[in-house]
Amino acid sequence: LAHITLGREIKGNPIMEVTSFSMLTYNVRGLQRELPTLLDFITTNAAHVIAIQEINTNATISDLHITGYKTVHLPSHIANEAPHRGLVIYIRDNLHFTILDIVTRVHVQYITVCITVKHRKLHVTNMYIQPDVPIPDYPVIELTCALSYPVPNIIAGDFNSHSPVLRGRRHHSGTNLVALTQTCRHSIVVPPEPTYIPAATVL
Repeated sequence: LAHITLGREIKGNPIMEVTSFSMLTYNVRGLQRELPTLLDFITTNAAHVIAIQEINTNATISDLHITGYKTVHLPSHIANEAPHRGLVIYIRDNLHFTILDIVTRVHVQYITVCITVKHRKLHVTNMYIQPDVPIPDYPVIELTCALSYPVPNIIAGDFNSHSPVLRGRRHHSGTNLVALTQTCRHSIVVPPEPTYIPAATVL
């Protein structure tokens, strides 16, 4: 679980900051089981956007509803009689948004939305890349598409991509991810404390 905030300094007081955008990204590995944790977080941190990966549920979009939020849902698929993967983005009710893309492939899933926050458009992608993707199958095209939206552009999720930059081992997945972010002029932000091994990351 990672909590991201974007803000601006208060004029004349660089120490203080006004938070203009707050986002939570969380790989739950089963959303219905983790809903109490999520609801508890929301009571104290009313994030504008909540990006959830691996919801692992066959629940309907109405079953996943959270009061105060609209829901964008990429359903899990059924394998061996159990639900796997799937994504949800929760967006505050008072925010206008447009769904730009919902993509599901063998090795990657993502949802991209354009949200209007304080009269400014913000692109947000919730992405999941499966572990140990072979070199020829690493989702370079999908990542490049997500990284190509106009700024401000945030890509959050579970990338399963290992690199020393991400506090992980050296691996082609992380090498590709870091190279793509640099090519597309994005910054990588890693939480100071690992949320999981490897740490959750935000692009």
